Order: sequence, then C-alpha cells, then structure tokens
Amino acid sequence: MKNKASVLFRIAALAAAFLCAGAHAQTEEPTFIERDMVSGMQNQAALRAYQEGTRFMHANLLAEAEERLLAAIELEPDFVDALDHLGIVYRKQQEYAKAEKVYLRSIEIDPENTVPYANLALIYRLQERLDQAIQVYETLMQRFPDDPESYYGLGQIHSQRGDYKKSIGYLDQAIEKYRAIDSPYIYHAYAIQAENHYALKENGEALMYYMLISLAYPEDPHCKGRIEELENSKGDKK
Repeated sequence: MKNKASVLFRIAALAAAFLCAGAHAQTEEPTFIERDMVSGMQNQAALRAYQEGTRFMHANLLAEAEERLLAAIELEPDFVDALDHLGIVYRKQQEYAKAEKVYLRSIEIDPENTVPYANLALIYRLQERLDQAIQVYETLMQRFPDDPESYYGLGQIHSQRGDYKKSIGYLDQAIEKYRAIDSPYIYHAYAIQAENHYALKENGEALMYYMLISLAYPEDPHCKGRIEELENSKGDKK
C-alpha cells in the first residue's frame, strides 16, 4: 500500500515554540515528515532536477525550486513526487489555485498516494474552505483508514470550529494510530487534545495531555503555564 511510501508532507503547524498554543494556530506554515518516494523514477535527468528542486524548496529558494521541479515534470509529466513538491512551492508562494491544480493532477495520476490528499486539504484550510478540506480528509480516511493524517486534520478543523467533542473523537483515533507507528507527531495531536479538554473545562484530561507534552517539551511556556494553573485549581478544590 503506497500510503507508507510518500514524500515530505505535513499538515501540522505546531513547532516547539508554540506546541501548546492551541488549535487556532494550525494554519501556520507546516513542518514536513520525510517519507520514501512514490515514483520509481528511472529518468536520471528528471530525478536530478527533482532532487535539486527539493533542496531549493527546503532552503526556501522558491523561484529556483519552482524552475527545477517544472524541469523534472517537463521531462516526466507523471512524476508525482515532483508534482507534490511543486504544490508545496506554490503553497509557500500563496499561489493556492496553482497548488490545487497540481495536487488534483497528482491524485489523478496516482490515487494511492496520500501526499496530495493531505496537501490539498491543507491549502483549502489556508483559504478557510473548511467544508472542502473536510471532504478531502474524509476521502483520505476512507481510502487509507490506518493513516493518522485524516483523523488529525479533521480533529484540527473541528477544534478550530469550536466543536471540541467531535474533535476529541477524531484525535483519539489519530493518537492511537500515531502510537501504533511510534510517530513523534503524536505530540501535535496531544497539543490540540489538551486545548479541547481545557476549553470544555475537563481539567483532569487536559492536565494529563499537558503532562504528556511536557515530557518532550519541558520548557514550553504555554504548557508550563497550563500545568501550573490546572494543578493549582486542584489544590483550590481541596
């Protein structure tokens, strides 16, 4: 199954500096997960152009990245890895219509690749097209029920909309699936889950998740503040 063999994507926007800042920070620039390439590319010229474009993408040299990735696609029009990275470049340039077109083309070529689904949902979220983002995440969930990204994305959106109970349900599933693959990105799900329970005044559950986050990010100021607040509230009730 190709959902385990995809390239460089992440819909999470949580960096260590604001890991506990809550679900409303989720439209910031996402981080990336490194995964294997989908295409078994034999065209060495196309592969070199793709690799050069990817290096430029990571260095945030977007014009150079776009030029090299387009060169790879010109050599191999069905090179989905290059298409997926070109979509990232367009997204970083806020050229969302171009990114959408690229991801739809990638899905058309290889519907078994999870990368364009997740990135397509992200650009819809960045444009506040949340109903469309939900549709894409639901498609991703139906096609790849063991992949945590759709559950995580749906949890983000419902938390953003203030439907904390629904968000908790999706994030419980995301956490279970992240745990099964021993993914460090489980902490991103913990962060939103903590804020969900905090918003619902479910202080015991919120404290549990903040404590889990603090194991990996002990100096995060928001998390430390929440833990202190919730522990003090326990003392006040005695």
